[in-house]
Amino acid sequence: MHARPSTIFRMRLACRLSSSPRARAAVAVGAGAVRQRGVAALEFALILSVFLLVFMGIVGLGGVMWAQQVLTGAAAEGARAVLDSGQAGAVKTAEGCRVANKAASWMQVTCAATTNTCAWSSGGASPAQCVAVSLRYSTAGWPLLALVNTLSSSLWGTTWIPTVLSANAVVQIQGSS
Repeated sequence: MHARPSTIFRMRLACRLSSSPRARAAVAVGAGAVRQRGVAALEFALILSVFLLVFMGIVGLGGVMWAQQVLTGAAAEGARAVLDSGQAGAVKTAEGCRVANKAASWMQVTCAATTNTCAWSSGGASPAQCVAVSLRYSTAGWPLLALVNTLSSSLWGTTWIPTVLSANAVVQIQGSS
């Protein structure tokens, strides 16, 4: 379906007389170029949506890893504080939760400090006593993670982000051998 030479001549003449850039582009490239309009925008939209999905996944998982690291550090700080409180006499388990909550102040964590018999042998006649500081954080209150969970569950039927992060730190109480 090629245009006859007289038709091409008329199109070129109309282009020279016209000031429209669209008419010039159609004549310069050929009549088939008009059908390609909008394809670049469609390709951009497809690539952008995939890019944003991958980017949100990376940011979401990075945020979870960062929050888990903060939670683990806060549990360790709480356990250290319990150990330090025992230097002056009686061990104060509440001190562990106070310090842990302060170390993770931007998070709404649930803290529990419990005194138990250690899982390992102390080498003495009586079993060693340990204090465990346990922290839990619900990721449901974090808007970015809620968005990543919604996207992943709608696309793959499962969520990438855990709903609860937890961290534990255990110390042996000094003087119990």
